[in-house]
Amino acid sequence: MNNFVNLNKMNIDSQHMTFILAISLFTVGYLCYFFITKSAAIFSWFVKAYGEEKTKIWWVISQKFTGFLFLGLLPAVVILSTSTIHLPDIGLGLKNILQSVYWIAGLSAVMVIINFFAARKPDNLLVYPQIRIQEWSIKVLLLSSLGWFVYLLGYEFLFRGVLLFLSLPILGYWPAIFLNVSLYAFVHMPKGAKETIASIPLGFVLCVLTLETGTIWIAFFSHLALALSNEYFSIFFNKKMCVKGLKS
Repeated sequence: MNNFVNLNKMNIDSQHMTFILAISLFTVGYLCYFFITKSAAIFSWFVKAYGEEKTKIWWVISQKFTGFLFLGLLPAVVILSTSTIHLPDIGLGLKNILQSVYWIAGLSAVMVIINFFAARKPDNLLVYPQIRIQEWSIKVLLLSSLGWFVYLLGYEFLFRGVLLFLSLPILGYWPAIFLNVSLYAFVHMPKGAKETIASIPLGFVLCVLTLETGTIWIAFFSHLALALSNEYFSIFFNKKMCVKGLKS
């Protein structure tokens, strides 16, 4: 009982508070995003509002913007309004830009080459592109690309920004990375074993480069190159899909 009382009276310093804040924002943000985007009731509303065919488009687009809201925007608002932390402290700065550009170019090229061969595989074409329509318009392609942009900005801000930078002072360099990679792999579990396993080395590399440059831009833009190239190649290699004016 005395130990419990002592714990209640223990002062928690600002670094521990920011670590608790990071874990809380990750937990609340991801759970809100996950359950909202998996809601059968909300999906049914989309079907009633837009019809089945348009729902194939707008349901996926709405999931991306929901991710940006709960993984990026709301955590940023909470941090900026409840602490002395500024956006550059959690990866949204402009330092080491030239170094980041080199890494972005190199990693993006690797992502595109890998996806050129991986995207055509049957198991990938079963789930990608996420919008399952036969005929894509340029408008839908641009909307989907925008959706990936905002979603991954929020996603990388939460993982490689909030979670990684705010856990660093408490856990140290390698433990902070391993925590990040573990949670990163965990949230990939609904996508199957293949993506979950692949997320481990990718997450590790992105964490190291994020800490080395002090920003999330390498993680964000290389992840964006991965997602967009996979989507574009998946459309191209899917014999049942085409982009109007680009594929006969």
